[in-house]
Amino acid sequence: MISSVNTELSLLGIASADIVMAGGGAGVDSTPFVFTLENIVAA
Repeated sequence: MISSVNTELSLLGIASADIVMAGGGAGVDSTPFVFTLENIVAA
């Protein structure tokens, strides 16, 4: 499933960051995966 999603995330100007994935799960109450950057340190 995840290999079929083609989303680009530009890391230009970022020295380090945490990539946080939320969502997913099983059942009718599951939510889509969401990816965010946290603790960003600029280059």
